[in-house]
Amino acid sequence: MNLQFLNSPIFSLAINKAQKLVGNRSRLLLLLAQAFSKMSQVKNRGKLADEIKFKFHVLTRMLKAFAVGEYRSVPWNAIVGIAATLIYFINPADLIPDFVPFTGFADDFGILLWMFNSIQNEIDAFLSWEEHQMPIV
Repeated sequence: MNLQFLNSPIFSLAINKAQKLVGNRSRLLLLLAQAFSKMSQVKNRGKLADEIKFKFHVLTRMLKAFAVGEYRSVPWNAIVGIAATLIYFINPADLIPDFVPFTGFADDFGILLWMFNSIQNEIDAFLSWEEHQMPIV
């Protein structure tokens, strides 16, 4: 996978912005709402689209749990990374603009997959925590 977007000035700006907003609950929740709105525009079907959407939802649940104070057992840099990824994701003028047919979301999906895979240990811990939070029916 080509990860040149990680070196892009746009992703660097996303990281800087994420570092500033991670401590602000309302801004994190707004970011999540914007990310969900953009993901709802994704019409792709298939196994890869399902995998991307699953990983997107895990990352957003993790960030939301952090934002509302339910889950804090995650390193600060992982939370900043997730927030930066979502900032990049919602930015329509990223490395490959979203309006470009067939490839407009490629860099967005690439960064979502990269982030998910790069914090896999934190994801596993979160999913385990989340599983234990579910009420037994």
